[in-house]
Amino acid sequence: MQDEQETTAVRVNPLMFMSLDPVMQRAQGLPGPPEPAALLSDILTTGKTTQSIKDVISRYERLSPLDPKLQITIHDDWVLTEIVELARSAKTLYLIAQYRACIALCGYVGETIATFVFEQTKLRVGGRELTPSQTRALLGKPFEELEQGRRIDIIKVLLGWDQSQVSKAHELRTIRNRYLHRKVPPATALEEKDAITAYRLAVELAEPFANLKLGSAGSVAPTPGQLQYLREGKGDQKSESGD
Repeated sequence: MQDEQETTAVRVNPLMFMSLDPVMQRAQGLPGPPEPAALLSDILTTGKTTQSIKDVISRYERLSPLDPKLQITIHDDWVLTEIVELARSAKTLYLIAQYRACIALCGYVGETIATFVFEQTKLRVGGRELTPSQTRALLGKPFEELEQGRRIDIIKVLLGWDQSQVSKAHELRTIRNRYLHRKVPPATALEEKDAITAYRLAVELAEPFANLKLGSAGSVAPTPGQLQYLREGKGDQKSESGD
């Protein structure tokens, strides 16, 4: 008796961008750069679903009400690279229906902001600012190595972070963990809803640190915290000897 054979469906070259791949270009006799329409089709194809420009516009309109929250941002390399540009990248991922990637990046923005808040607050004991080694001794490990939930709680207890910001940070952490720490992810419909919420939370958390308020006569005025950050220059900070 002949052994039964098992079969399964397959997807060929799932990581390949057909419009960009040089081997496919040569095989099809297509010299030069790809046609914009072909490249756009590759970018907008996610899994089994092919998006249209109309879909992208519709998704953009869902997020656009949040744009004014980061309307005039501090022109600082770290703030732009670690907060503003990553928020924009998260928005791009949502526009092309990469919802889980959008959520993951928004979670990263939330973690970056928590670290930013901690670094901008000078912890003192007996009137003296704690050194990095003393801070590690107090917390058990460097702040950036702590689990995000504990970081948020430390900010709330030690630094008096606003309860609204604390709630948003915990909600963003919960959404991120829903996708990054589960074997079976939620349904796609929930993914999109969670991506919208995660993006909103990331932008609202970023607003107090990155956005400048318009003052009189079209001027902008940094908050005391922003002014302190700009004066100190985060990139110039160094640990004490031996820390």
